[in-house]
Formats: sequence, structure tokens, C-alpha cells
Amino acid sequence: MEKELVLVRNQSMIKQYQKNRCAYRLHRYNHSFLKAFDYRNRKLKRLIHAKGTFHIKQPFYCSYGKHIRIGRNVTCGHYCVFEDDADIVIGNHVHMGNGVKLLTTVVIHDEQLRKAHKIGIAPIMIGDHVSIGHDVIIYAGVKIGSHVVIEDGCIIQNDIEDHQLVLNKQDRVEVISLDHMELEKDVSWFDAIANRLNRNVMDALLRCITVSAGMYVTALVMKKMTDKKEQYKGYQEKLPQWIPLLRTINKNEEA
Repeated sequence: MEKELVLVRNQSMIKQYQKNRCAYRLHRYNHSFLKAFDYRNRKLKRLIHAKGTFHIKQPFYCSYGKHIRIGRNVTCGHYCVFEDDADIVIGNHVHMGNGVKLLTTVVIHDEQLRKAHKIGIAPIMIGDHVSIGHDVIIYAGVKIGSHVVIEDGCIIQNDIEDHQLVLNKQDRVEVISLDHMELEKDVSWFDAIANRLNRNVMDALLRCITVSAGMYVTALVMKKMTDKKEQYKGYQEKLPQWIPLLRTINKNEEA
């Protein structure tokens, strides 16, 4: 199928700056500690547009990051490469294995266009409830429907409709239709709320709760210290009255 390609200039000052900024943020993300979950998500949210909960394992690589849009409950394995010169749109509840490559650029055969640093780009669209195996390569302009299962090692060059199973044969890719059956999902109340909230809203809410709790604890500590200060001040005022009494007691004990 002929893909609708867009010719763009690959090298420019703005694109070089955007790529360098993306490389810097990816370096910070890929070299962060696994325990620093909130820190890693904040770094990744500066690169991509995400809704709800997501989990992308390290290391992860992309060209710009700003052209990537993922839905809710998206998981991605290690060593995934998103070449997002064009838009990459991923739906909800999508699982990707290790080494998945989404390539939005196409090789240009015209020598004059190559000399002018022109490349062909086309977006990649992935629907909801899609499971992609390990080492799958998806080329530019491919649209994958919802409820699709792609086997390990497949090379996807054409569109895939809804409810399809893609098998990896020796020299070709075989597509088999699936009977879709809607299953009831056991979703906890926390996941149901988290899926409906944007990740930025969730982080802002958590920060607000953390700051409020810190201010409340600080106010309690300050009140306790003020009460202790008033108590010590009262003891200081009564101290001159107690000194003669203490001297009398000491004299009686010596006698």
C-alpha cells in the first residue's frame, strides 16, 4: 500500500537544538535510580505527552519526544526506540516488549532530495488493547487497530485491522482474525481514579498533599515549642521565689 509521505528537511538549527535537549533529558532518565519512580516519571513527562499511569523501562530512546503521545496504562520494555520525526500515537492499555522499534522515517531514493537533506516521514498510529512482542519493528505510516496481538520478531509494513493476530513466519508475516470477547475487568478504585486523571494533575495533587502535610506538621512543632517556651518562662519568673526556700532547706539539712 502506498504511504502518504511528507518530505521535510532533516537538519536545521532548531531541530539540532531539540535533539540535543532530548538527548540530555534521556541521559538523565536512563541513568536515574530504579527506586526514584517519581523522579524518573517527571523527567520522562518533559519529553512525551502521557495520560494516566504509564511505565517505560530503562533504557529508552527517542528523537524528539514531543511527537509521542501515549494513553493510559501503557507499558514498554527495555531498549525500545521511538523515532518520532513524525507523530507516534499510542492508545490505552498497550503492552510492548523489549527492543520494539517505531520508525517514522523512510529512505528517499532520489539523490537530489538526499543532497538537500530531505527525509520522508509518516505517522504511526496504535489503537487500544494492543500487545506487541519483543523485537517488533513497525515502519512509517502504519496504522494498527484495537485488540491486536503481534508476535515476537514481526516486521510490520502494512496496516492491521482490529481483532487480528500477527504471526512471524520464516519469510513473511501472517495475519489471522481473532474472535473478540469482552472480559470484565477487576479494576480497583485507585486505578479507576488514576486512569481518569492526567499524570500532571496527579503529580500536582500529590505535591499539594505533601506540602499541606508538611505545613501542618511544622505548625504542630512550632506550637509545641511555643508552649515549652512559655512554660520555661513561667519557671524563670518563679525561680527568685524558690531560691530563699531552697537555701532554708539546705541549712536545715546541714544542721
